[in-house]
Formats: sequence, structure tokens, C-alpha cells
Amino acid sequence: MKVLSDGYKLYAFLKKEFAIPSKELKSLLDSGACTVNGKIETFGSTLLKKGDTVLFNKNHPIRTLIDLKLPILFESKDLYICNKPSGLETAPKTISKALSQEIFLVHRLDKETSGVLILAKNRGTQKEMEILFRKRKVKKEYVALVFGKVKKDYGKVETRLDKKKSYHGQTIWGSSTKGQKATTYWS
Repeated sequence: MKVLSDGYKLYAFLKKEFAIPSKELKSLLDSGACTVNGKIETFGSTLLKKGDTVLFNKNHPIRTLIDLKLPILFESKDLYICNKPSGLETAPKTISKALSQEIFLVHRLDKETSGVLILAKNRGTQKEMEILFRKRKVKKEYVALVFGKVKKDYGKVETRLDKKKSYHGQTIWGSSTKGQKATTYWS
């Protein structure tokens, strides 16, 4: 369906168009049931513009925690190193449920990001690992799929990130003058 006017947030637009309970609508968005102009959109806070094309499949299968496995890549008496799939929220309760035991987060990955996640089995290990992250002793590398043409072979992006807002359970982060320093090198 085409958006007929500017200013709608995706969640409000879908809520108006479909008689779906809020929790189910959020789960459908999280599961990839909606596209905006041909791209999957999971953020209900996305601003729509006049002429945008929104496709929504209310019969899309909803991913549940049971569907999202957390493969263990390495395990010691103090740590798990896991392969977090896209769609799994990095929250202690969620991860503990996926592993069927209490764990302590060392760091987080965005819900839609897949990658290696380090988890502590006890508070002492969690604190030690957090110190290593804070002192930048842990090297992190990411692989990204880019849409469009990349103009340079390598680069560096420096910014400060801060929590902008929360919307229907999603935390939105963005650039800020006073946020935490974030440096990304790419090649």
C-alpha cells in the first residue's frame, strides 16, 4: 500500500491499517513481516513519507526464542562464547533462557546484529571482562553488507553515541555531543 501523507511512524501506520494487537504487531515487525520501499523494516519508529510503499504480511511466521538458537562456539568454566543470531535480543533474561542457565552479559550486540557474543558464568568474570572491554583490550571486527556503491577503500568514523529514545521496546541510539566515544575503522 502507498503512504498518502508525510509524518506517519511505521508502527502507527500499521496500527491504523490493520486490526492487530500491539504486542503481535511488534512481534511481526521484529520477525521481518514488513518492507518499506522493498527493504525489510523492523523499527516501528521509522518515519514514512508520502509515496513510500509499505508491504505487510500479517500471516508472516513470528520468530520466537525457541526458533532462535544460541550456538556455543567455546566454553570454559567461566565463559561462553556464542554465535548470536539476528533477531535475538541481548538481554540477560533472554540469553539466560536460551542457554537454560543464568548468565552475565559482558557486552551487547544490537537485536538485528548477528555475531560473536561473550557471556560470563559468574559476576567476577563479568567484571574482569568488562574491564578488558573498557580498556579496549578486546579487538572487535565486523562484516557488513552494504547497499549501494562504496566510494573509498578504507576509512575511519569517529562519533559519540547516546540513547536517543525508546519506542515500543526498541532503544534508538544516535550521534551526540556528550555520548560515549565510538570509533570505527573500515576497509
